Amino acid sequence: MSNIQVNKGALIAVNWVLESTANADNIKDNIKVVAYNEKTQGLTNGAGELLTLTFTIGNNDKSGDVLNLNLSSLLVSDALGEGIPAEASNGKVTVVTRNKGDVNGDNTINVLDVVGTLNIALDTIQPTFEERYAADANDDGTVNVLDVVSIVNTILGK
Repeated sequence: MSNIQVNKGALIAVNWVLESTANADNIKDNIKVVAYNEKTQGLTNGAGELLTLTFTIGNNDKSGDVLNLNLSSLLVSDALGEGIPAEASNGKVTVVTRNKGDVNGDNTINVLDVVGTLNIALDTIQPTFEERYAADANDDGTVNVLDVVSIVNTILGK
């Protein structure tokens, strides 16, 4: 892989700074990309491109060869530097926008979220990253009965 370029996507405002190690030819291992804004301006709302990556495949590559691109070590933070939960998977970055306990994402914590959390804890559904994040109400990295109790307590105002 050579001629690697990383460019801002439509969601990144004009005055954002984009720094990358992708300027060198024939990167063998990792490309590191950092995008930031010194004026604490957020991203443009909505779905769309955050970054674009273009490159040239090698001269010895042929039709049908596979090139694996993995997004890892993802860190997303708000304008104050506070971490925001995010996941990189299949070339897409998902940023969590729902609150702990709001498993179904309707901006209300109620019995439907308790049922969703139970289904996740019992492995009867395959949750999205956002659903799993919201269901882990006590933030221990596991969805279980303790999260159900926490969500019930939130509903009851405890």
